Amino acid sequence: MSKGKEADAANAISFVQYELKEILSSFVNGGFSAGGYALYPALKGVSKHLAERLGSLLSFIKKNEESINFRNSLEKYENISKGLNNEKNFAKLLSELYRDFDKNKPAAKKKAVGIKPNVLDDNDYKSDYLKPVLKLKEFSGLRLREYIAGAYVHGSLATLDYIVGWSDFDTLVVVSRHAIADFKRLLELRDLFYASRKFLCEIDPLQHHGHMVFTEYDMDYYCQTFFPLVLFRYSKSLLGPKKLEFELRDCTNENIAKFNWFADYFKSLNGNSKMGSYNAKFLLHAVTLFPTLYLQAKNIHVYKKFSFGIARKDFKPKEWDVIDYVSSLRLNWKSRSNLNPVTSYAKINPLLAYQLNARLRDMNSNIIKLNGISIKKIVDGMKVLAGSAGRKIQLNRARP
Repeated sequence: MSKGKEADAANAISFVQYELKEILSSFVNGGFSAGGYALYPALKGVSKHLAERLGSLLSFIKKNEESINFRNSLEKYENISKGLNNEKNFAKLLSELYRDFDKNKPAAKKKAVGIKPNVLDDNDYKSDYLKPVLKLKEFSGLRLREYIAGAYVHGSLATLDYIVGWSDFDTLVVVSRHAIADFKRLLELRDLFYASRKFLCEIDPLQHHGHMVFTEYDMDYYCQTFFPLVLFRYSKSLLGPKKLEFELRDCTNENIAKFNWFADYFKSLNGNSKMGSYNAKFLLHAVTLFPTLYLQAKNIHVYKKFSFGIARKDFKPKEWDVIDYVSSLRLNWKSRSNLNPVTSYAKINPLLAYQLNARLRDMNSNIIKLNGISIKKIVDGMKVLAGSAGRKIQLNRARP
């Protein structure tokens, strides 16, 4: 194969890997159709958006057949009798795609890195507020262990510098090869992941994301855009001590694409629009993640809490004001005791229960009013900062 074709194949397989990881993450955390979202567990269909994303990935693969060989996946796709909205069909195709991905990984030499995260100490999590962490640890050991190769708490709950009402419950799970390879196990894992989301929402009823995931298939062709490896140095293992072995690939394109997604999100906002607590919480956390994503787009991978001081140096004080403003909100955060009138229903359909709870909270303790947040100031400031950051990234890419 010529160098040009090798580069085309490497770019194509990297794109497939990134899309597979995003699609898998959505699927195992729910990814339900409207009916499935409302009527789970009676219905478990896949959302139109997620089915379309998988269909688009398969179309991309078909267009790049000269570079990558996903014949088994394409044949399975052609022979399915029902659409991708059917959860069994979706799981079967995901399993086949990962097997084909494994066969197509470039053989080029990569950088090997070994990391052994610390083990979570139960004594640090005995307060009522932190008990959901121990519940998830128990659940992981009893119910998830046969499907996963690792489970970790990261972020402020791992480093114990959390702020009640602000901090969410960040987890990272490595899905095992055998769970991906067997579509029935993948469907079982989906149910277990969804059930365990209640522990995340007990910490933060406004939490937007479920378990962050990647797979054992990814580890010997690892993209740090997924999760920078430095994250593991500050995480806590829920399943005991285990060394993780990675082989790193270049992820420049993915780093920039992820940054651009967030920049576009800020540009799409209207500062004069009304925003509920749920969407406001997403905005605030997106702002605090921005310095990390900016540095990643420059191929600088650092732990989130250290990104602020490093990234600040690249910007004018007025451009950085919005980050300081949101940081001050975090440090002075006000929250009322969690209102959880639908807690019992969360045992059946956790995400819907906590979405309902978020709406009820808005009626009683809207976080915008409680904390005097100026959404307009944040939106306007982030549009300026995102624009400046984008120009700096373009200049950085243009340098030889």
